[in-house]
Amino acid sequence: MGSFRCRRPGAARLSLILLFAAFSHTPAIGQDDTQDPAQLRAELETAKGLDRLPILAQLLQAHRKTPLEDAAEIAAAADALQSLHPDAALRADVLNNLAWYFSRSNDTTRGLARAEEAQSLAATHGDRALAASSDYMVSVSHYFLSNHEAAIDAGNKALAGFTAANNLREQGNVHTLLGAAYRRSSDYTNAIDQHWKALAIAEEISDPAGVARAKNNLGLIHWSLDQHEIASAYISDAVDHYREAGPSGTLITALSNLGLIYTELRKPEQAIAYLESALALDPSQLRERQRGMLLSNLSYAHESLGDLAAAHDYLDQAIAVRRSTGDQLGLARNLGSKAALYRYSGDLELAAATGVEAVAVAEAAGARSEQASIQSALAQTYKELGRDAEALTALRAFIALSEDIDSGAAESRIRELEAAQAVAAAEIELLQHKQKQRLLWFFGAILALVCFALWAYARSRSVLLGRVRRSHIQLEHTTQALAESEKRYRSLFDDTNEPRLLIDLGANEVLDYNAAAAQLCGAEPDTLVGATLEDIRPAWLSSALARADETREAPLGVHESWFNKDGEEYFADVWIAPVPLAGRRCALVAVHDTTADRRDEENRIRAGKLESLGVLAGGIAHDFNNALSVVLGYVTMARTEIGDKADMAQLLGAAERSIDHAAKLSNHLLTFAKGGAPRRERQDIGLRLTEAARLATSGSSLQLKLQIDDDLWNADVDVGQFSQLISNLIRNAISASPKGGVLEVSAMNFSSSEALSPTVDSGDYVRIDIADSGHGIPLEIQNKVMDPYFTTTPGNSGLGLASAFAIASRHDGWLSFLSKPGQGTTFSVYLPAHVVDLVMPAQPVAAPVTGRKRILVMDDDREIRAMYVAAVRRLGYDIVVTERGEAAIEAYRESLASGEPFDLVIMDLTVPGGMGGKDTISAILALNPDVRAIVASGYSNDPVMSAFEASGFKAALHKPFSLEELDEALRGVLNDALDQGDHANGPSV
Repeated sequence: MGSFRCRRPGAARLSLILLFAAFSHTPAIGQDDTQDPAQLRAELETAKGLDRLPILAQLLQAHRKTPLEDAAEIAAAADALQSLHPDAALRADVLNNLAWYFSRSNDTTRGLARAEEAQSLAATHGDRALAASSDYMVSVSHYFLSNHEAAIDAGNKALAGFTAANNLREQGNVHTLLGAAYRRSSDYTNAIDQHWKALAIAEEISDPAGVARAKNNLGLIHWSLDQHEIASAYISDAVDHYREAGPSGTLITALSNLGLIYTELRKPEQAIAYLESALALDPSQLRERQRGMLLSNLSYAHESLGDLAAAHDYLDQAIAVRRSTGDQLGLARNLGSKAALYRYSGDLELAAATGVEAVAVAEAAGARSEQASIQSALAQTYKELGRDAEALTALRAFIALSEDIDSGAAESRIRELEAAQAVAAAEIELLQHKQKQRLLWFFGAILALVCFALWAYARSRSVLLGRVRRSHIQLEHTTQALAESEKRYRSLFDDTNEPRLLIDLGANEVLDYNAAAAQLCGAEPDTLVGATLEDIRPAWLSSALARADETREAPLGVHESWFNKDGEEYFADVWIAPVPLAGRRCALVAVHDTTADRRDEENRIRAGKLESLGVLAGGIAHDFNNALSVVLGYVTMARTEIGDKADMAQLLGAAERSIDHAAKLSNHLLTFAKGGAPRRERQDIGLRLTEAARLATSGSSLQLKLQIDDDLWNADVDVGQFSQLISNLIRNAISASPKGGVLEVSAMNFSSSEALSPTVDSGDYVRIDIADSGHGIPLEIQNKVMDPYFTTTPGNSGLGLASAFAIASRHDGWLSFLSKPGQGTTFSVYLPAHVVDLVMPAQPVAAPVTGRKRILVMDDDREIRAMYVAAVRRLGYDIVVTERGEAAIEAYRESLASGEPFDLVIMDLTVPGGMGGKDTISAILALNPDVRAIVASGYSNDPVMSAFEASGFKAALHKPFSLEELDEALRGVLNDALDQGDHANGPSV
């Protein structure tokens, strides 16, 4: 068909086929017998902390056999946890699986980084099999990055390791990978040798799929060498072995290859049979992209058969599949083939329109070779339509895009058209000269021939003037085409905010530039043209241009960073693309500002770190709060026991304050813990901010300056966490201002029509600014200051700013800052606002409880149960304690049967290995819907603690709690029962 349809597989298609064949049957690294994904997900739901990592590793293993829809979430979770696990062998196994996932997900650079990290761990661990697997994954990553020499070196190391371990199956896989790498390096001799070794191993271990893979790869190499008969024999044998191994996607690919080979051998009937048999296989084995490939190849085969109607039909189906799967490269190729079919059918207008669409799709896919081929065919179509200006434009685009295509004919055609102007001008001059000669001849002729001469002159003049007019018209068309081409070039070059330069690599100088480039370089108009690359400023751009000579065949991306005049760091990608221009080797330089992308990536990384910390924080804080509950309970009882002994009371008071400080540290951890939301209530933010700010600055050297808008909106916040947020930010300001100064705290209404961050939408917010005049934050650590445990102050925990960020996020808000070294820092908190007025309810005061009440307590911790007995009896109540939920249910049932039900129940929320408070209260509510119950837990971020009423509780006690807090909770619930006339728990004594 057109110049863009080849009769044998091109380099791009064949490399993709070899890539698929090389890795279709690569076995998993690590465990070979993965569990069912559904069972693994069920285990993941119950696992905690680092116990989740082995399960995530097995899910990644399963994804390599059968793709999982949530593979991205699984990989992200495994990546976040692996660095925390102490088992080096498990970490290396997880990193190998992550390397495979990232490489197959087009994030090959990240895949290589994980593979090299696994390689380092395996070397430290001393496990030779694990080291061989890591070397193999390094080789795979280098292969995907087209680093073929590095892939071969790493593959040979892996082969040595698997040979020492006598692991034949892995040796076969490495031979297959090495064969693919040698083939991509055009070393066909070594490629064939490696695939023969893979074939011998597959036959030795009776692996039909491995035999099929090796023969398919050998067939593809012979196909690329134009040995079609040998190639068809190998791939036919591969098809038989694939069928023996069972239907799969690799069988479909082999059948497709065989169909293409028979089309090249001018045997389209056999090609169609193979391709249709591939389409008829089990639909579950046929991916949509493979279906698009088969339909495209069927169109090619029917075209070779001369059946253009069927070719059109199959090509339309292929185009529909490519659009639905988002396969831009395949869609561009199919649209190019469709344009060629229209041209052969004589539908030149449809051919031109389809060709234009194909060029646009190929450009979006970044496929320069496809763009060049389609532009070449499009130029021929325009020529046949008589649209010479558009043909010239297409030929220019073809020359600019061509890298491997011979563009001599196209260049000759452009030179021919551009010479039209000079030809027309010369012809006019020649005609005028001839006219003068004829005039002189006519004046010397005899009078008898005057009439004849005049007639002949007039006729000759008419013919010549017609030729001149035609030359002028052709000249005008050529000039117009050149002007339009120049206009398009200037539009593409100038109408962009991105700096762009055109440089001559041979002369090492600038040929052209746009206004954005001049501004970036700080140059005056017309001063950059002719400047050498070494003289370009800023220095980072000059350094990037120094690498321009490396762009011989493909664009080069150079990542650079620079500092603007305000001292803030920015980032850019510098792309240098080769551009052939009038026989000179030139390059187009484009500078793309990636600062916003980098900022978003830093925020995502910070959120990932907080999530990893949250996996561990909840459990640690729960156990810590339990221990503090026992200590605090006994201390407060001791303080009430000693009475007027002032010295002892002072000591116990100091102990209570220390315990309260430890509880606040625990709350820092709970800020990060995954689970329930804060217990938010509508608050007067101005009042709460004033209280928190004055308390936090009490005793400091900073002068507090408060500025709060009179009409400040309200917000729903957890009062304790809000105070902690403000306190943490103010303590940070105090630490940054050792010489004192003014601390400005302001609050205002803020409405944003744009999202505040990738996770926080636009809307109405209360904005709180905390600005100090201290030493500021150095640029090199600004992206780390809100990371957990990062601190520059000795003795600090490094959790202050991290917990502030987590609290703002838990409230669906945002925390950001601006800082300049030596000029201070301003932190800004954004909280979702409510613009309605706030009505504060009156706070009830719990009255003393009359009569002897019976309390039932369930807690799995023996020390806490003992503390409850001492505290509850000291408060004047009877108490019964149980260890588990089942025992509490039985005790409550017996109290109902005896006619003396318990007046109040206290339930621990979490009981490892047994029935916790939530399930227990559900069972007790079934026995008595009017039961009065309090939930108590050191895991205060659990959803039940922030919404206890929904689970049937009347109040919540956050461990650790004092004797006074326990007394207040008991009196509040018991008095509430009496106020409502509730006597279902038994008569008052």
